[in-house]
Amino acid sequence: MLRIGSDGDLIVWLNGRTVWEHIGERQFKTDEDLVPVTLPKGESQLMLKLGQSAGWWGFGVRLTDENDQPIAGVRPVPQPPRH
Repeated sequence: MLRIGSDGDLIVWLNGRTVWEHIGERQFKTDEDLVPVTLPKGESQLMLKLGQSAGWWGFGVRLTDENDQPIAGVRPVPQPPRH
């Protein structure tokens, strides 16, 4: 389960495939959007694009099983931004 929240536009890709899209302003809430996803064995790439029209911005993202428990062996590997 992909658990995400944002206070503005948000598009999420998993391994190059769009899995979630929210367009519009809202107040950030943790785990506001619950998106069922399946992670293949090995590495996966999760990419988020955020949009904000003004003021502060924020987002949160977690990957869990369907019972809101951490998934064994899943760990983030941050990538440098591409320009």
